[in-house]
Amino acid sequence: MSRSRIDPPVGPPGLPADPDRPDGEPTPPPAADRRVYIGRVTRAHGLKGDVKVEPDTWRPERFEWLRAVWLEGADGRVHRLTIARVRIDRGAVFLRFEEAPRREFAEPLAGGRIFIDESERDELPGDHYYLDDLVGCRVSCTKHGELGVLAEVIETPANDVWQVNGDRGEVLVPALKHVVHEIDVARKRITITLPEGLLPDDGGGE
Repeated sequence: MSRSRIDPPVGPPGLPADPDRPDGEPTPPPAADRRVYIGRVTRAHGLKGDVKVEPDTWRPERFEWLRAVWLEGADGRVHRLTIARVRIDRGAVFLRFEEAPRREFAEPLAGGRIFIDESERDELPGDHYYLDDLVGCRVSCTKHGELGVLAEVIETPANDVWQVNGDRGEVLVPALKHVVHEIDVARKRITITLPEGLLPDDGGGE
């Protein structure tokens, strides 16, 4: 489960010229609202410039299909890095970048967050949604009407819980199939049927 290219040139991480651009200029990083974070570099691994990545994606194998990624360093600087090799071992991802062919070039990458443009996001299976697509959606209940805006997705061992903030206060919605009826990402609307007892006691409950 690895992919290799030609031996990388010697040089520090930076913004390489983009061969896909006719002018050969470096590709500017995506705007902040288009960045999808898919992993974090934890440390350098070995002597040949590999880094260990803690993936933040439902399918770590997606790294094998990427040609390049963006890395946001601990200092806030952003670099476009070309993937030269990918190895996946028991859920961990090991990457080698053409711009970091030796350990001394890889060590400064530790702590950096890896992201891609949202246009490169992996297509999810049915009934799965990206968290940033859900956050900000208006949530309405078939029994109680408008509840507010989905502010946060809380992960629990049993199921995700959506925190919805609105005029009725904070409502915690279990993200279960029998509760959630419709998710319209394009319109930023979610329709649910809230189980009894979960609406704050403000006169709108039982």
